[in-house]
Amino acid sequence: MTRAMHLLFAGDLGGSFAMHPLAAATVLAQGALAVLSVYLTFRDGHPFDLWKGKLWNLRLGRAVVLFNGALFLLLFVVWALRGAGFFGGPVPV
Repeated sequence: MTRAMHLLFAGDLGGSFAMHPLAAATVLAQGALAVLSVYLTFRDGHPFDLWKGKLWNLRLGRAVVLFNGALFLLLFVVWALRGAGFFGGPVPV
């Protein structure tokens, strides 16, 4: 994932996708979670209301949390399938 992120931030989208197909989605999901956590911390003093819905839109916090959860599940599935030889197998070190 680290090498895929380096390629993504260097602008090599194809190389990043070849290295790990979920690198861009991970950046978006984690970025959204970070922004909402910082916003809630500045506003309320803690980020724990992300799920409860004190945001601009009640669904936004839940959507970000659910998207991150689904993404983590997909990351595990891709990791397991690569270990089993799918998607080009394990990335060479």
